[in-house]
Amino acid sequence: MEEASANLKQYYAVCFSLIAGIILFGVFLAPAANALYEDMLERISGLQKLNR
Repeated sequence: MEEASANLKQYYAVCFSLIAGIILFGVFLAPAANALYEDMLERISGLQKLNR
C-alpha cells in the first residue's frame, strides 16, 4: 500500500506542476508574446504603407 501512496503523491505533484505551468504561461508569457506579435504586425503594415 505504501507504493500506491507514493505513486499517488507523485501523480498529484505532476498534475499540480502542469496546471501551475499552464497558469503561469497564460499570465506572464502569453501577454508578452502577444505584444511582440502586435509590434511585428505594425512594422509589417508600416512597411507596406512605405512601399505604396
